[in-house]
Amino acid sequence: MEFWIILGVVVLRLMRRGIGGAGAPFAVFLLGSGFARFLVEFIRRNDVVALGLTQAQILSFILAVVGGAWLVQRARQRR
Repeated sequence: MEFWIILGVVVLRLMRRGIGGAGAPFAVFLLGSGFARFLVEFIRRNDVVALGLTQAQILSFILAVVGGAWLVQRARQRR
């Protein structure tokens, strides 16, 4: 619960300050929520789908990778 509040505050600050340009707050949200969901799925009991991971873990990993890649691309464009 606390993580979501912290993530929300970070995203709001990025939006208000305009840090990172268009889309950066959403990319941070994707990265943070994907990471959090990936970890939560180790506690929950769901069926393993592939590579020892659940479907939710695979999707959350993809979200985190997309968010991270988005931030890296934005950083490279700004140079």
